[in-house]
Amino acid sequence: MHNETANIWSHLLGALYILVKLFNFMHGRALTVHATDAIAVALFFLSCVACFLMSASYHCLSDHSPGINRLGNQLDHLGIVVIFWGASTSACHFVFASRDTLKATYILVLSVSAAVCGWFTLQPMFRTPRFRSARALTYSLLGLSMAIPFVHVLLEMELEELDEKMELSSFLGMILLVFLGGLMYAVRVPERWFPGTFDVLGQSHNWLHVLVLAAALLRLDGLLDLLANKNYAL
Repeated sequence: MHNETANIWSHLLGALYILVKLFNFMHGRALTVHATDAIAVALFFLSCVACFLMSASYHCLSDHSPGINRLGNQLDHLGIVVIFWGASTSACHFVFASRDTLKATYILVLSVSAAVCGWFTLQPMFRTPRFRSARALTYSLLGLSMAIPFVHVLLEMELEELDEKMELSSFLGMILLVFLGGLMYAVRVPERWFPGTFDVLGQSHNWLHVLVLAAALLRLDGLLDLLANKNYAL
């Protein structure tokens, strides 16, 4: 075991598990729901897989060479943007299901925000230790921006109705877990309190990986429950 073991396997096994769930979904529930709903859910599945595979690849190959390290680091950070984008756009699809113009507007805004954040992550300065807190802040702000469309609908409907439309509890749980992981990474908890104790296992980066994976699985199950409870007139 080394200090990248948990980072590699948490996201590699997570990606494989989600791929299996996607296969089962596409050959099961996806055949009984509206095509646009199936695409929205599959989009989030794929964004999770892309994020976790890029992450696992980077942590596995980061010591190969300086060039591979730089490329992998860029893809690792870009993967975080991809999964945030997949989560927010799939949620917008359901919460604004009967309001096509508003749905398209918010999805466009979220896509542009993700593109700008993605561009920032590809800049060389973004990878330096000096920007460690800036990286965490960037992802946290992007995650919080996902809530903007849903603050909008909160002003128009009750929580119970919103939960019925988009499985609100899993969405909020996902945001909370990601924010907690980002916060631990930014302030280096728990290793800042116990120097040397978590050099191999249990450092903040490990916790970030585990919490992001837990957040993705929580939201995926929420979306599947949403489809299972949705009435379709086919």
